[in-house]
Amino acid sequence: MIMLHMPSQHCTMRRRLCCLSVLAMLGTLAGCQDGGQGFAFGPSEPEGERWTIRCYVSTAPNHQAEVDSLAEGLKRVDGLSAKGVRTEHGATSSKLLYGSYRKIVDAKTNVVRFPDELTRDMAIIRRLTMGSGRPFLGAECELVTKKNLGPPEWDVRNAKGELTLQVATFFNEGRFQERELAAVQYVELLRGEGYEAFYYHDPFGKSFVCVGAFPASAVIRRRDGTAEYSPALRELIASKEEFQYNLVNGRITKTRQGAGEFQPIPSCLIPIPQTDTTSDEWEWRAP
Repeated sequence: MIMLHMPSQHCTMRRRLCCLSVLAMLGTLAGCQDGGQGFAFGPSEPEGERWTIRCYVSTAPNHQAEVDSLAEGLKRVDGLSAKGVRTEHGATSSKLLYGSYRKIVDAKTNVVRFPDELTRDMAIIRRLTMGSGRPFLGAECELVTKKNLGPPEWDVRNAKGELTLQVATFFNEGRFQERELAAVQYVELLRGEGYEAFYYHDPFGKSFVCVGAFPASAVIRRRDGTAEYSPALRELIASKEEFQYNLVNGRITKTRQGAGEFQPIPSCLIPIPQTDTTSDEWEWRAP
């Protein structure tokens, strides 16, 4: 169960988060700038992000030939479209993909879900038998990565350090389908205030905002297993109230803890990935 809470005594922070939420919903920088000209982004995608079915991944020495062979077999399956079968080949691995789908918003419940077509195609693909095996049993949905929004130098993978403080998470929900834009806007707001802020758009449908870049020594492990932050890190967290939290779509979000009490999701220190790390090799793990 999740409960939303915004402390009434902190009007300035509430206005900032309200402004951020409106920006995210409207997909525009107009009217709530802290300064500067902002960025010109392309049109929004109100229908939702595009997804595909990742049918098979091979890292075998002959991965390209193996995936190409499976692709030819998939093209001949009744109920599927041959034009929907695609392959992606890299230096060390190959992927077999099928279809293109957009999540839809239920007008009555405002819940975002996959279309029935994807569910049907997934069931067909997972049941397929080729030879004596079922190569597509592990088929999964995969977000089709589009060109990242935001200046490359703001991407957290380019941050100079080993650790960074995660302060916000964005994901598409209901009529809000601009999680990447919202993350970049928040980074711009923070940078306009002098903070070293970064974004990261993961391949699983979430965007994150982080502040600061610290060495591994910024965290000292005590003998009892607890952690102590460096003075610089403590100073950063104390400099802005919202840095105490991991905001969810611009809101302070509370979750039920073990004792049954609701507590805000805190900000957290996380490792900065290497610049040459690919999405297949490294998964961003939110708290």
